[in-house]
Amino acid sequence: MDEGRTMQYRYLIGLGDSIMFGARDEYHSSPGLEATKLLRERTGVNYFCITRAISGETTGQLLKRVYDNLHGIDATIVLCLIGTNNTKPGKILPLTVYNSMLQMIKTVCHAEGKKVIFGQIPFIRPGQFLGEYNSKSNEKATEYNSVIRSICPHAPNFYELFRVHPEWIPDGIHPNNAGNVAMGKLWVEAIMSEL
Repeated sequence: MDEGRTMQYRYLIGLGDSIMFGARDEYHSSPGLEATKLLRERTGVNYFCITRAISGETTGQLLKRVYDNLHGIDATIVLCLIGTNNTKPGKILPLTVYNSMLQMIKTVCHAEGKKVIFGQIPFIRPGQFLGEYNSKSNEKATEYNSVIRSICPHAPNFYELFRVHPEWIPDGIHPNNAGNVAMGKLWVEAIMSEL
């Protein structure tokens, strides 16, 4: 008998930007994929994360495609990390608009029968790969994170994770594999608190 066909699988969906995509992971993994490895170890159930994250994406861009990225996928949990690109000059959103967009993303997830867990925007290491980011980006991330926590009390604190471990973001913003593994652990803690 084909063992793969008799195993039980559960799916997660990973939404967001380049950080959720795992853009700089040297093994081409992502925080969502790392979370599924830990969930398997902890629960004995085979989880897999379907990553639907796009590098450079803003909150408004994700909102426009969120339904298409959820519909028809047999997943009950969505991991969403979005807003990093909205900390750049010219892409900053008023907090009321950011809150409204996250609430709409949450509504679409619920309409599709999925629980969404938002992650807090990570710390950006100054003096590295700032490009369009500037010294105000972390201030804006902190403001957005207060909105995220008001919507999702169990939101993983990626800001503090990378503030304490800047060595895991070698280009100043994108985690390496060690950073993605650490993010995966925080995602799992949030998932377990929601189950």
